[in-house]
Amino acid sequence: GTTPDVPLPSVGALAGAILTTLLLNILIPGLGEEPGWRGFALPRLQGRWSPVVASLGIGLVWAVWHFPGYWMGIGIHNAPPLLFVVWVLPLAGLIAWIFNSAKRSILLAILFHASLNTTIGLLPFLPSEADVPISPELIGQLGLTGELYGPYRVFTLLLWISFISVALITKGRLGHRDNDESEGDKGLSRQAEF
Repeated sequence: GTTPDVPLPSVGALAGAILTTLLLNILIPGLGEEPGWRGFALPRLQGRWSPVVASLGIGLVWAVWHFPGYWMGIGIHNAPPLLFVVWVLPLAGLIAWIFNSAKRSILLAILFHASLNTTIGLLPFLPSEADVPISPELIGQLGLTGELYGPYRVFTLLLWISFISVALITKGRLGHRDNDESEGDKGLSRQAEF
């Protein structure tokens, strides 16, 4: 048969949706999370552990931080919680690399976080909420079956390839400089730069 004609949004409407979503992602998850994860926790943890271990530790806590959203029915990008954890771990490492490489810029961490959320939210490469409803039942799912799982698998693989590549290229430093926090607790009084 034939496919129905679906009108495409105008360039202006699409640009407006992208900018609005980006602004909301800067204000809510960006400003609401990055000053704590990267501005406060990461420099302190890197003073005690390697940047890779510090970022993966933050990633684990960051994932658990989002779990209540599933019980509230808002979920995270229509992904089962275990899959979300597998996403957040390399993302935490990539954001740590951006933060460290940009002289501890919280602003760049916020912009990366917001642009990633915007991209995931607007581009149709992951299943929609109609295909994978955000619900408390999603909590118990370890994964998805059939064609729904394919895009998640590709996205997850790309995140891990990106993180592992950055970790190898930077020899595990993720842009961290020894003089940033190498003296452990002395770094507690330093403030991250905005």
